[in-house]
Amino acid sequence: MKTTRFVLLGVLLFSICHGQITIVDFGATGNQINLADTYTQNFDSLLATTPSSGVPWVNNTTLAGWYSSQNTYTASYTTSALLSLGAVNDIERALGSRGSNWALRLVNNSSQTITGFNISYTGEQWYRGANDPQSLDRMFFDYQKHLASTSEATEIALITGAGRVFVPDLYFIAPNRTDVSASVLDGNLTENRYFVSYTLNSISLAPGEKLWLSWSTGDTISFNDHTLAIDDVSISFLSTIPEPAAFATFASAAVFGVTLIYRRRRLAITGHS
Repeated sequence: MKTTRFVLLGVLLFSICHGQITIVDFGATGNQINLADTYTQNFDSLLATTPSSGVPWVNNTTLAGWYSSQNTYTASYTTSALLSLGAVNDIERALGSRGSNWALRLVNNSSQTITGFNISYTGEQWYRGANDPQSLDRMFFDYQKHLASTSEATEIALITGAGRVFVPDLYFIAPNRTDVSASVLDGNLTENRYFVSYTLNSISLAPGEKLWLSWSTGDTISFNDHTLAIDDVSISFLSTIPEPAAFATFASAAVFGVTLIYRRRRLAITGHS
């Protein structure tokens, strides 16, 4: 009987854990972002050569699910705009600015509630402004949650508006501040970049609700801003609440399995087949 109890406990535990492992689809109107455990973006599809003028940025099209209040982007290192950063003609890109913002829109298109997110990215510095002494320059991170009934237009209008929750643990602070002179930098060098990671476990995203993850850099009039960027973004959900129907299915399977084992044991004891 002890063996049967242990089997029952094991099967039920498997049922509960397995019910939490799901594929969750996130999407934005138009292009879809499919998130199966982890969403990643390396920005390498952005322009790799320095343009003579800004290239149109189209929300949710230039990069599926990504938005900005800017309507163009360029590969210049010193423009206060949305920037595709990297060496000229190099397909290794990063997204950043000297004074702009950009955001990723995630929509919970599943039937389950998501209870948190693991967020990581690599922050990079591609330009050092001339300041004596050097001031602390950082890239901010914030998030906003919207109801399923909130229109996409309203959400876009609030990218830089009220309701943002800032997360200092996901800020990127310019690492190259030892020299007071201005200089173009290679953001792919170790001294000009570092890994940023944090778990947002206070967010509950119900089916249909939207989450905006935003980065921004300030354009300070009295400060020769540094140029900062993000690369290799990775986002995964922590866990989901098992659907009652799914749990019932696994529970039924567990009961059936234990009943079968018990029946076979009785037949073996009595000598019947």
